[in-house]
Parts: sequence; C-alpha cells; structure tokens
Amino acid sequence: MSVEDRFSEFQARTAGRQDSLGDLDWTEVKSYLATIPTEIERVDFLSVLARLPDDGVVNGTVTDPRRHTQNQRVLRQLRTEQSELLSHHFNLESVLNRAECMSDHQEALAFLWQMRSDYAKYHPATRQNCYTPDDLNFCNAVDAQIQRRKDLGSFSALNAKNVGGIPRTTGNPGDTQLTVPTVDSQTGEDRSIKRARRLLQQARAMSRDLSSVDEPKAVLIIEYARDAIDLFGKTHQTQKVELRKIIERAESAVAPESIDSLKKRAEKLFLRLIYPKDPRLRNAFLALGGLVIVASLAAPLVIKLRGSNAKTDSPGKLPASAGPRSSASARTNSITFRGYYETYLKLGDRFLEKEEFSSSLIGTEVTWIGYVDSVSTTSDDELTLMIRTSKETSFPGEDFWQAVVLFDPEWRTKLYSFRRLDKVQVTGIVRQAAAAPGLRGVFVSLIEDDVK
Repeated sequence: MSVEDRFSEFQARTAGRQDSLGDLDWTEVKSYLATIPTEIERVDFLSVLARLPDDGVVNGTVTDPRRHTQNQRVLRQLRTEQSELLSHHFNLESVLNRAECMSDHQEALAFLWQMRSDYAKYHPATRQNCYTPDDLNFCNAVDAQIQRRKDLGSFSALNAKNVGGIPRTTGNPGDTQLTVPTVDSQTGEDRSIKRARRLLQQARAMSRDLSSVDEPKAVLIIEYARDAIDLFGKTHQTQKVELRKIIERAESAVAPESIDSLKKRAEKLFLRLIYPKDPRLRNAFLALGGLVIVASLAAPLVIKLRGSNAKTDSPGKLPASAGPRSSASARTNSITFRGYYETYLKLGDRFLEKEEFSSSLIGTEVTWIGYVDSVSTTSDDELTLMIRTSKETSFPGEDFWQAVVLFDPEWRTKLYSFRRLDKVQVTGIVRQAAAAPGLRGVFVSLIEDDVK
C-alpha cells in the first residue's frame, strides 16, 4: 500500500480530514501506527503527517501563537517517534544477526544491499560522504559483510566446479578462508581471469531481462560486473566494454541517490540521443557546444558590468521593491516592544485607528528588548529570530507576545550562539504591524538580564 493510500485510510478511520498539524490527535496516530506492518512504512507515514501545514502560521508569520506552540509540540512527537523507529530498524547487531542466519549468499547480499540503500535514504548526509561516528560504524560494518558474502559466494562457486580451492581454518569460529592457487592446475589459466569470466557470465545471465529486475538484484549485477572488471585488470578489453554496458543498463533500474545523479543520468541519455555519428556533424556539434559554454561564462560578467554602469548613472537610487534595511534609510520610532502590544490591544475593534497605527510603523526603525524564543533558517537561507515579551509565561496573554525578526545569512553565527530565553536588544525595520509584528533585522546584541 502506498503512503498516500495509508493517509487516505487514516483519514477514513478518524472520521475527518487531517489538513493541518492542528487536526492531529496523537492517540489516534499511535493507534493507526500499530496497524502498519513494517517500521520503515511507519516512518514514511509519519513523514507525510510531519509535512502537514502549521495552521498557526500564515505566509511565514505566526498569526496564532497558541496554535503554533501546540503544533510544534505535535511535530516534535512525530519526529521523536520517527527517530525511535529508525534506531530500532537500523540496529547494527540485529541487522548482522539476521544476515548471519541466511545460508544463501545471494539472499544475504540482497538483504544487506537493501539495508545499505535504506540507510542512505533515511540518512541523506551519508550520500555526500558526511558521516557521524554511528553512521560510519554502521556503513563500514554492512559493507564488510557485503564483501565477505561476495567472496564466499565466489569461492563456493569455484569449489562446486572442483577447481582446487582448499579450505583453511584460522581458529576463530565462522572465520574460514580459502587458499586458491593463482593458476588453474588443469587449464593453466590465471585464476583471477577464470573468476572474472565466471562473474561476467553471472552478470550476463542476471541482466538478460532487466525489466523484471528489482533494485537489490540490479545492485548485485553492478557489483559483479565491477568485480569482473577489476579482476580482468589490463587485459580482455572487449569483455570489459561489455561489462561497462551491463553496469550502465543495470543502473537504470536503481533509483538515483540525489538530484545531481539524476541530472547527470538524464544529461548522459540526452547527449547520447543527439550526439552525431558523422565526423563532420560531430565537429560542428562540438564547435557549437564550445560557443554555448563561452557565452554562458561571459553572460554573468556582461550583466555585472551593465549593473555597475546602471548604479553609476543613478547613484543612491534603489529598486522600487527594495525597502529600507538599515538606519541610513529609515526614520526612527521610539515605541517599545511592550508598548507596541499595549497600543495594538487598546485600539481593539477600532479598525481605522488600528490601520493608521500599523501604517505609521511600516518602514520605521525600532529598537526592542525581549527574550529569545527560537532561531531557525528559512528556505531562502535567511535567519528567523523569534523574540517574546515575557521570560516566565509560555502562552499568549496579557504578558506574553511575540515578534518575528528576519536576518541576512551573515548573522548565522551570532544568532545560533544565543540560548532560549536570553535577553536581547534588537534593532530592525518594521515590515509587518499585526498581531505578530515582523521586522527586518539590522542589529542584535545580548544584554544582561536583571531578573535571575
């Protein structure tokens, strides 16, 4: 059953539509999770729930602080449950024990490759060679078992053909190695070449009908072909070309590891389709490609030069869409953080006066003192600092209100050095004057808190 089907079934069971995080009931979620058979499927289902919108936030602005706080609590529960499920599923000792119980080498290889693939899927940093100590321990241990199974499978095949493999025990339980002569005693052929031929035949047989091959089997084909290429060394070039074609076809059955790998695969296919076979057309194609590359490299420089000329022609003039971002271009307003809310609440339902009050603040520079509530990074790589009026109260009311301050990326180190409930002084340009005001940050500093 697909993740989308499970979500539809979950909605039917709970007799309502879960369109946002605020609609979720954690008891109902836990009850439905118990009906999902595998841990990985449960993780995928929780990921769908975690992507539900926060109905306390509109266009990146907190409009309902109480609802937003409740939604963040639900989101933490979802992510904690995901972490526990993944930790149990990828328990290294359990994975190795399951593989050890499999006597069939191909079955064990398929299981280990699936585990390796799933681990990379749910720990995407490993695809970019970024490992935590636990990641490195898991991947190295599974890779070692994969190599061991491949070696045992190859040696078992050689022994089945009576080619002279002699078992040798090292003294450790389960640690049996085979001593294999470098030259076949009957044919005189190099044993590594003979093994490479056998791997080639196995890769050929497994890749005859790739339309019915699943991902773990496709990965095995690729591994067999690569091992055969290594064993052939600098000889048997024709067979190595065939093996590379087998790898290329088998890779089409394996999901790309990242957007970059998908892009490279698509580019390779596209170029193969359009690349001319006639020498003259090929030369013309290469010349045209060179011109395109030169033009693409020169275009940014030309645009930059034009931009600098435009700035010289009209000094100090900003685009119409650009608002004030610093005190040099904004008038100062002396209203305090708490004074803003006192005025906003006092106006109540007097809509005209409230609108005039809000309009008078837009574009002005204010300096507010508050307490750090949270720091996060937006999809545009900007920093969001949420400050609050009260250090003690945690829910909206007479003594607790929030403001959202957006900072440029260069403030990352400064903002992430703060701790929750640190007292800070923020200078910024008012962009939104509503129930939750929004500022464009100009400066922020930590100040001493008198209340201990």
